[in-house]
Amino acid sequence: MSICGIIAEYNPFHLGHIYHIEQSRRLTGATHTVAVMSGNFVQRGEAAAVDKFARAKMAVMGGIDLVLELPVPWAVGTAQTFAAGSVQLLDKLGVVDRLSFGSECGDISAISRLAEIIDSDEMRACMVPLLDSGMTFAAARQAAAEQCCGRLSELLQSPNDTLAVEYVRALKLLDSRILPVAVKRAGAAHDGQPDGTTASAGYIRSCIIRGERDCVQYMPDSARDILLTEIERRRAVTDSKRLEMLILHRLRQMEPADIAALPDISEGLENRIYDAARNCTDPAALVDAIKVKRYTHARLRRICLSALLGVTADMTGAGIPYIRVLAMNGRGAEILGAASGKCPLPIITRSRDAQALSGRAKAIFDAESRAVDTYGLLTEQIQPCGANLTHGIITI
Repeated sequence: MSICGIIAEYNPFHLGHIYHIEQSRRLTGATHTVAVMSGNFVQRGEAAAVDKFARAKMAVMGGIDLVLELPVPWAVGTAQTFAAGSVQLLDKLGVVDRLSFGSECGDISAISRLAEIIDSDEMRACMVPLLDSGMTFAAARQAAAEQCCGRLSELLQSPNDTLAVEYVRALKLLDSRILPVAVKRAGAAHDGQPDGTTASAGYIRSCIIRGERDCVQYMPDSARDILLTEIERRRAVTDSKRLEMLILHRLRQMEPADIAALPDISEGLENRIYDAARNCTDPAALVDAIKVKRYTHARLRRICLSALLGVTADMTGAGIPYIRVLAMNGRGAEILGAASGKCPLPIITRSRDAQALSGRAKAIFDAESRAVDTYGLLTEQIQPCGANLTHGIITI
């Protein structure tokens, strides 16, 4: 058995994902695939178009054998937090041989070299004065990389290459036995317009929000049917207004000290968020009201979403506390069988497994459950509470 890991959001699953899975199998010789997937909220600080159970089903019907959930504190974190949690989850499973990811350059040696330079003393020394000057973290890192490694720094201008660097950094930090593999991205660019038979997930989401359905041509038939069913049942998120209002409501209930405990808060940002929330009269304009040069919109969206979901900075400090199975086929069951006795973390496959959690693991699972219940307020038809505990594993 040779197992290839993939980290994804599948928001939603499309033909580009099929290509990546097929290329991953070809390049690694894998007999089995396991995906770590974000839950109902994603790394850009937004709600997923459809819930994690629908997207996990899309993935298994599209070629993934086992889908594991990335818990919400990591799923809505920075790129570094997202990557670190995802890689750690695959590493703890104990049976994954390769990690395959999409990449604009497709050059694993270049990605690995850049990852090594980013963690060097020279790079850190270059970044200090740039950050002190008021640059965003991303801009400071880009400028420092240009000083330390020349043209290699251009990889940080591409979203998939940037994440690839973070995956490799996480593997190195864990001293993991998992080997990285880069699949050169083909077709539509990240968040770009359609290119031939492929379109980005961002383009498909924008079409869903506008009520357009022609975009489903860029999805495999099984994923298309699942998406259209979710939309027909009014279980999709097609309007951001509810989320924006809930975030504003939550922030208005918080004191600066509460906001300071959120992830990625620094330099008194909690006071600016507190003032903006109390004075903002348009929920859609909240992030703009907070925005200053030092902080990107994406960073602020993640912070605001963390406030709504009850995610605090200390939640990710001690690593992934459990592994939650969302969906699998027969080969996925074989992966779980191979992991038995090798994985040091509790593996949740039934509600009784979740109910047996204690301490920090229970706190993280409870945060996930609250996130699922919050998501149920965002769909066109409001959903009842409790799905995170009562929804069984999807088996194909």
